Amino acid sequence: GKGPNKDYLEELIQEKGLKNQVRMLGFRTDMPDILAVSDVFIFPSHREGLGIAAVEALLCGIPLIVADNRGTREYAIDTVNSIVCHADSKTEYADAIEKMVLDAEYRKRLAKRCRSSAKIFTVREVEKTMKKVYIRPQSEQVVSSYIANMICHSENWADAKGNEAGTESSDGDGNLPNQQNIWDMWD
Repeated sequence: GKGPNKDYLEELIQEKGLKNQVRMLGFRTDMPDILAVSDVFIFPSHREGLGIAAVEALLCGIPLIVADNRGTREYAIDTVNSIVCHADSKTEYADAIEKMVLDAEYRKRLAKRCRSSAKIFTVREVEKTMKKVYIRPQSEQVVSSYIANMICHSENWADAKGNEAGTESSDGDGNLPNQQNIWDMWD
């Protein structure tokens, strides 16, 4: 990229004789094309949320070499679609890169599982999950509304369950008028 280490990294690439193997491409808008000619995606972040770049690589069928961190545990499965390394272990990264380069069959086996393992992160699948979470059947919405109402009008959860004196809006047993006892609905 264009970060503060760009000059240093370019000098290091030259010094190590890696000019033909390592390219600093900077900001790109053609990542699907670049991933299509890649053998492996290395994601050595010490800390990460959900690393969308790595998920995109998986969806393109590219196996990962990643640091073991909270974010990568969501999608990187060691020996299934990735090689997972300790974040500070240069030796583990070097061994992982060597394995991916020298063992084409292993790399291909991981690549076959990449797309299916990352499918849950596609827009379509996330949308299905969000609908399940946020669009609930009417009966569940009534239950949630009742509980929220009782908690807001009660001093504690025991009041909401009707174990103590109810609120003005209840029938004395903790039930709202003209409603089935909510606690019977849980069974």
